[in-house]
Amino acid sequence: MNSTFLKPLVINDGDWLNECPCCGGNNLHQTNVSVYTPDAPRYEWEPSASAQSYTPMTRVTHVLQDGILTSARVEAKYSGNPSSERDGLIVEFWCEACENKPKLAIFQHKGTTFIGWQQ
Repeated sequence: MNSTFLKPLVINDGDWLNECPCCGGNNLHQTNVSVYTPDAPRYEWEPSASAQSYTPMTRVTHVLQDGILTSARVEAKYSGNPSSERDGLIVEFWCEACENKPKLAIFQHKGTTFIGWQQ
């Protein structure tokens, strides 16, 4: 599991997701969204394939704030997926106060959904 790179999401005083994890400012703007969908391991659906010859792949789809959509299959280890095995989602923000660009990651690992700021 890749949760070691996440800063826990903290909800204070009813403020939902509008506190910058870098400076504490409350003017975050959503920009880009990335969706990660791993392929099912080939050896699970093709009996003649083996786990040793399988290269995990992930479909990465980026939706940019200007509406441009890109999608490609890449090797899982290079995909940037916040989950090591399941689907993942990253929402990028920018902060008016400090101009940092924090990323909120949502992903599943062994039946548990994690939400946190990517460091």
